Amino acid sequence: MSRPDAPRAGRDDAPPATATLTLRRFVPGDAAKVFAMSREDGIRTWIPDQVYADEAEAAFSIETPWQSHGVGTALLERTLLAARNRGIKLMHMACLVNNRRMIDLAKKFEAELKFDFGSVIGEVEAAHPTPMSVLREFVADTHGFATAMLDVQAKMLRPA
Repeated sequence: MSRPDAPRAGRDDAPPATATLTLRRFVPGDAAKVFAMSREDGIRTWIPDQVYADEAEAAFSIETPWQSHGVGTALLERTLLAARNRGIKLMHMACLVNNRRMIDLAKKFEAELKFDFGSVIGEVEAAHPTPMSVLREFVADTHGFATAMLDVQAKMLRPA
């Protein structure tokens, strides 16, 4: 995956390489909050009051300079791996019906898509955790940490 912030001819205005991934289980109070947020954004999504401990929702937005660089694929892949290793069995994703990139991304991960009132709900079943999946997550996290530390060091050593 090429990084949008890598030096390119005539391209010094790329965004910094920062990202945050937060994963937690739904709790019963989340349903009303998510429904209220979806109404504010014009999405007519209904989330039931009963929330299961083995389900989660993935949501992210990729800034325009980062699109078509594999960032969405990497984020969803890491999210599904983290969910798998935490006992999440079903991952939900929601987007507007005209968001082709997100729909294509969900299809890439074999999501079951449901179209409803201008929105699309994708559901991906996560496999059971294995020692290898836990090791994959550990290696990915360690690599990400090492890369971040090297980026910080490179920025600190850069001449002013």
